[in-house]
Amino acid sequence: MATDRIDPERLYADGAVTTAEATFDHDDPDHCEAGTEGRAIVGVTTPEGRVLLVANPDIEHALLPNAVVDPDEDWAEAAREHLRASAGIDVALDGVRLVRRVDHTVDGEVVETTHHVVFAASAPSDEVPDGLCADNDCELGWFDTHPYPDDEVGDGHSRRDTARFLGGEA
Repeated sequence: MATDRIDPERLYADGAVTTAEATFDHDDPDHCEAGTEGRAIVGVTTPEGRVLLVANPDIEHALLPNAVVDPDEDWAEAAREHLRASAGIDVALDGVRLVRRVDHTVDGEVVETTHHVVFAASAPSDEVPDGLCADNDCELGWFDTHPYPDDEVGDGHSRRDTARFLGGEA
């Protein structure tokens, strides 16, 4: 991957990658992405084509590993560091697959705009990493199909993000 810093707004405006838009409604301005640049989302695949997912069997929901990106933080490094620190794996980023511009609203008014940058990445093996879900009800694993066919939790964006890497419709 190029060593140039990722600029999601430039990628979004250039049309250099697939783009999308979303609106997330919140009860108050103090939401999970408040004061951040957004999220680095990583579709990690093995040579066999399996995808690393964070799955929560209690609510039948699965998503790609992702990290909040702080202001002035490098997007690519945030993605790699999250996987290194939380799952104990080093990945090679293979490029950006999607940039999503997200408007965060409270009472119908946009209070903040962030971006979600979806990276493609390669893992050297499909050994199941440990640690990412130590403090919650999630399970980390390699999948070749979505574990929950009717996963409708949340806004549907995470389902479409996983589909990009599982060969489904995005």
